[in-house]
Amino acid sequence: MKKDHDIDYRAIAEFFKRAKPAYERAAEKFFERLSEEIGPYEAKRVFLAIARRVPRRPKGAHDPKRDRELLKLYYDLPPGDRKVKGLARKLHNKEKGRYGATEEAVDKRLRRLIKKQKEFEKAVRELDEPLGLDK
Repeated sequence: MKKDHDIDYRAIAEFFKRAKPAYERAAEKFFERLSEEIGPYEAKRVFLAIARRVPRRPKGAHDPKRDRELLKLYYDLPPGDRKVKGLARKLHNKEKGRYGATEEAVDKRLRRLIKKQKEFEKAVRELDEPLGLDK
């Protein structure tokens, strides 16, 4: 029978290294919650399966630093002034090509980032709900 000290914490640490910094706290919270629900060994198995996946290259240009800058610029605006199209126009005119080839590309990228951010926040909120594994 395995004991707590048999858990491969290096593999779990490797998973957290691969996780994006914005997701680290959510991943740790998820692991703790999953450990409570299904036990540490099953939780470890799930995390190892995730850590072993080979990340695929996303379509199009992908620059995490630029994406974080875009989101920061958007969320730094006062809530009443958060207009994606206006920000996209301003950024494109200010620094042509830095955030996208055209104003429309900047607009599209920013909208996708905001959508991903909202999906992530929803997933984090759902972590507080029971997993329903008892059924």
